[in-house]
Amino acid sequence: MSFLGATPVGMPPTQVYENLEKGVIDGAVFPWDAIKGFRLEGLLKHHYDARVYTACFHVVMNQAKYNGLSAEARKAIDDTTGTSMVNRFGELWGKWDQAGLDAVKARGNSIVSVSGEQREKWRAQLKPVIDKELGDIEKAGVGNARAIYDEMLKQVARPVK
Repeated sequence: MSFLGATPVGMPPTQVYENLEKGVIDGAVFPWDAIKGFRLEGLLKHHYDARVYTACFHVVMNQAKYNGLSAEARKAIDDTTGTSMVNRFGELWGKWDQAGLDAVKARGNSIVSVSGEQREKWRAQLKPVIDKELGDIEKAGVGNARAIYDEMLKQVARPVK
């Protein structure tokens, strides 16, 4: 956020309400579901719908340990993880976000959406930050970091089914 002129302050989400209330911070970057979950819709009156967040969760298991499981256990894992769950979680996140957005609207709070022009300005401002990060990742041994990033951008641009 500092590249945009803000001063980021790290804190657990459970402390955001109290710090907003005391004036220690002026705002927070949260997904809509967290606005409702942490009861911020009553404290925050103005919202900037930037959609700049993402959530990333992984279920990771050692291949040898997985192979050592019974066929039944492997099937249970396979049936509840993978691409099908990626799509399912996308749907769920949309519902959770909608509930938070509805809570904000019910309070009559103002919501401003980011314009395409502003989003492009941010992308331009972020380019040096992204290039540096990708360079650092490549130096750390991930030689195809740029290709991975480019593929991620393609996936994000895909329409959601």
